[in-house]
Amino acid sequence: MTRIEGSSVVRRFTALFVVTLALVTWSLGQDSQTKSKPKSTADLERCLSEPSCADARTAAHDLASRERFPFLLKRYRGADEATRAYIVEGIYGSDRGRNNDAVVEFMSGIAFHNTPQNRFDQTTWYALQFLAERCDERALERLNAGGGTAKQPHSYEVSCNFWAITLGTFGKCRYFHARETLLNSLNSSCLDIMNAAGDSLHALYPGQCTNVKTFNHATSCYTKLWAEEKK
Repeated sequence: MTRIEGSSVVRRFTALFVVTLALVTWSLGQDSQTKSKPKSTADLERCLSEPSCADARTAAHDLASRERFPFLLKRYRGADEATRAYIVEGIYGSDRGRNNDAVVEFMSGIAFHNTPQNRFDQTTWYALQFLAERCDERALERLNAGGGTAKQPHSYEVSCNFWAITLGTFGKCRYFHARETLLNSLNSSCLDIMNAAGDSLHALYPGQCTNVKTFNHATSCYTKLWAEEKK
């Protein structure tokens, strides 16, 4: 092969490589646009209606954010356990649902009409917490009943940062019946729980027990404070 022929081959190969690279880049760009394009409401509803839905959790959350509550409540009745959990979780994350009477009734049914086996599961917590954030007295009472002791901060099958949300709600709703639960939670190994419990106690008793440094000191301070209240 002559030098000129060799250069021609190299140029052709380089050109082919550039064209191939451009096609691959374009194809990846098309895939990215397809994946990033939001699904229509009809597509999401179709997905959530099928047992083979690959991303039922996202579909449930997206439909709740779009306030497709009538569909979600109807779908819940015929859904499997996992899809039901996604629907309740999605509704909990929707602010608009808190002002929807049908949604509130739906979440109340899950919160208060469950079996002993699922009383403390995550789905029940979502329903109760949804209502508690509306300062629903029954929901606050039920959550507080699962508050546990200083050694076991809570009974619900949720992570500590979720339970911290509940503890924060006790303070925001000024639910004084939870004060012992809050005090016990100061001994938690979870920083989120400790902080939420402390903030709620300060919300319930502003200006009191602000300089305590240990759990024992906090226990002593609040116990004396509560004893004074009974006099």
